[in-house]
Amino acid sequence: MPVARTIPSSGKNGVVTFTVKMSGDAVPRSISVASAVIQREANRIPSCRLIIYDGEASKSDFPAANGDLFIPGKEMEVWAGFNSTEEMIFKGVVVKQAVKLRKDTAPMLEIIAKDVFVNLTTITKSKYFAEKSDKDIIEEIVGDAGLSADVGRTGAAIKEIVQYHSTDWDFIMMRAEANGMICFCEDGKLIAQQPNFNADASLELLFGATLLEMDAEQDARHQFKKLHAQTWNYADQELTDVEATAPELTEQGNISSDDLAAAIKNEKKVIQHGAAVPEQQLQQWADAQFMRSKLSKIRGSAKFRGYAQVKPGQMISLNGIGDRFNGNAFISGIRHELFGGEWNTVAQFGLDAEPFASKVSTNVLRAAALVPSIKGLHVGIVTDLEDPLNEFRIKIKIPTISMQEEGIWARMMMPDAGDNRGFFFRPEVGDEVVVGFFHEDPNHAVVLGGMNSSAKAAPLQQNNDNHEKGLYTRSEMKWVWNDDKKSFTTETPKGKKIVIDEDAGTIELADENSNKIVMNADGITIEAAKAVTIKAGTDLKLECMNAEMKADVNGKIKAGASMEVSSGGSTTVKGSMVQIN
Repeated sequence: MPVARTIPSSGKNGVVTFTVKMSGDAVPRSISVASAVIQREANRIPSCRLIIYDGEASKSDFPAANGDLFIPGKEMEVWAGFNSTEEMIFKGVVVKQAVKLRKDTAPMLEIIAKDVFVNLTTITKSKYFAEKSDKDIIEEIVGDAGLSADVGRTGAAIKEIVQYHSTDWDFIMMRAEANGMICFCEDGKLIAQQPNFNADASLELLFGATLLEMDAEQDARHQFKKLHAQTWNYADQELTDVEATAPELTEQGNISSDDLAAAIKNEKKVIQHGAAVPEQQLQQWADAQFMRSKLSKIRGSAKFRGYAQVKPGQMISLNGIGDRFNGNAFISGIRHELFGGEWNTVAQFGLDAEPFASKVSTNVLRAAALVPSIKGLHVGIVTDLEDPLNEFRIKIKIPTISMQEEGIWARMMMPDAGDNRGFFFRPEVGDEVVVGFFHEDPNHAVVLGGMNSSAKAAPLQQNNDNHEKGLYTRSEMKWVWNDDKKSFTTETPKGKKIVIDEDAGTIELADENSNKIVMNADGITIEAAKAVTIKAGTDLKLECMNAEMKADVNGKIKAGASMEVSSGGSTTVKGSMVQIN
């Protein structure tokens, strides 16, 4: 079929007309509207920039600016067409007005209006979502704002996801992008869908007929033959690797993205996430990034006579511009320009290779902008352990800030801490510690742990076997675990110790006086360098198969009251002399 040589129109071509309506009513003829520019773009809020001739020097007044017609919050519509047959090309609310005075030009009033989804861009929020799909999350956020959305299919429910200190709009854009969706606003409704690259073109443009102006560029730098996404799977203790699936896309031009990738040896791009991303989400992320890469191969813009029915997210057919750029292109943005009795439309095609997050500020202000921030981890030296506020902080100085002053009070991280329980191990004054900062604020430090060095050596020698682990105090009390011997030793500086030794099969209790108790497979041995005294407040009972008592010098058994010696068999009493009573 031959390419159309005219732009479709809902009315007869002729004089361009456009109408601005505020709160449903057309702006009075007494207000002179100079121009209107409407911008619709992928993943951005549609906007309208309206220029009005305003300002009377003789009266020192800006009547339109001072009136109530264009105050922020008022609803605005822009209609455009030919011979007064008009279609609505923008609907939104006024968010800004400005007066402009320039030499040699008439004074002007500038009105900026945005789609009502601008309400989702102004306030940052933090929220938890659990057991919901991205589709559910997006619809919930939009619904809570009193707006509507048409959201395409996303993956299964996500166990948990956090929105942290970001606007609802930024959060929605990133979640949509992670699912390979592109978002557009259409007069108060959010469209978030995976693009249909095989759809029929909504408009055909032909160089020499309907195409007024064009810029197009082909760039090989973001083309890759393959794209892989990787994440660390801690359950399997290995990297999970997925390969992106190429989108169903008939490529524009006569050089494929694979050929461009080969030209600069871009065989494979790898994107990574250091946490454990579920494989389904990893695949969606890879596919989305690969799609974005393909759409960045050819980018540009095409200008033609005003046409309201062409919209972002559709396809446009470019013809007569050479085989290098001919073909169907994805419309990522539309701009309507109404000025000087003309209405032109500019279609932006292709997509930037960089993700949405790279174009907007989605991070919390460092140190909440209260003070200049401090980043990373720092070396600290402990200067004091007695917190005057009794908040269990320690005082540290950071050498790179000052070595002459004592520094600031810092909280301490412990393996466990709670009400009247937990670990209580504090560094010594002069110790070297690792210091971080809450919210990157240098006034709010936290000590993460201590460090050894050649100047402050560890009590154990380092080696690759790494058999011994231990806890040593400054007075040389210690607990030592040995994974080779499977033993545990607790010992004081003077030699009092308990040794539990799995290899030897013993438990030993000993002191520096050569007193020792040993438990092993043969039984229990008690050795004392001097006396052994056993006392019982009431009874002492000893029971065994055989019993033997031996005294190398004297022996004595004494009862304060009665005493009985008996046996089930014979009883022998021997001595060089036996005295009874």
